[in-house]
Amino acid sequence: MEGYKFSALKFERTILVPYFPAFVERYHQWMQDPDILRLTASEPLTLEEEFEMQKSWMEDERKLTFIILNDPQSQGPVQKLKEYMIGDVNLFLQEEGIGELEVMIAESAHRGQGHARAAVSLMQAFAASQLRQLQSFMVKIGRANVPSLRLFNSMGFAECGGSDVFDETWLSIGTEQTKRRLEHENFFAAAYIAQVTESAGIVHPWKRLPMDGANI
Repeated sequence: MEGYKFSALKFERTILVPYFPAFVERYHQWMQDPDILRLTASEPLTLEEEFEMQKSWMEDERKLTFIILNDPQSQGPVQKLKEYMIGDVNLFLQEEGIGELEVMIAESAHRGQGHARAAVSLMQAFAASQLRQLQSFMVKIGRANVPSLRLFNSMGFAECGGSDVFDETWLSIGTEQTKRRLEHENFFAAAYIAQVTESAGIVHPWKRLPMDGANI
């Protein structure tokens, strides 16, 4: 998905940018936290393995990975945006048009401020415009992760299964139902898109993120 590699998305104070190599060291630091590893069902990697993972994610045509920034004030190369990193949001396109979502706000000081909801909504709007085969979104959440379950329930996701082995609840929502929610919340009035490159950073001006994906 070439368009993804050069797209920055914005909703109010939440900005998404592709997972560039400049972000890997900070991301690696997050993934040494035992609580984050537990909540994301992840295994710790070496820094070298983290760089390899970043490269594979950027090249994988089935995956979208964005770093979440908290309202960066600085301009210039992506390197200058590292201090504003607070988490990430991912989508993995599975068979039958299912997009599996994951979101993490790694910086505890920024949890509970609406960043996760904004990041997921931006990802849903963007993915639906880029992936014509996308029919629904799905999340797999640990049953003990009450804040995440509440978040996705509030966004219209409904339980569709689970796993006793992994102690997970699965939730899903269709793309058309998602679009209706975003329109009902007037989301597109404050959702924007801009170009971004690793050398130049976010290239202004921001343009309105269209509801139908036209001109993205």
